[in-house]
Amino acid sequence: MPHGRKWRLRHEVSGIQCTLLDHGWVITRTNGEKDSLAQRCCLEATRVLRHERMRMRT
Repeated sequence: MPHGRKWRLRHEVSGIQCTLLDHGWVITRTNGEKDSLAQRCCLEATRVLRHERMRMRT
């Protein structure tokens, strides 16, 4: 698996973009502010990605 891979998720409804880097999530809204809604979106996305990664391993 290549190192430094980026996962990018977009929550279109509320204009949230989540980018997963090696050190953790970078969360931005379209206006550039970080907030708790974006945080929740990214926590949800993290669960989805973990599930996807486990599926890819099998």
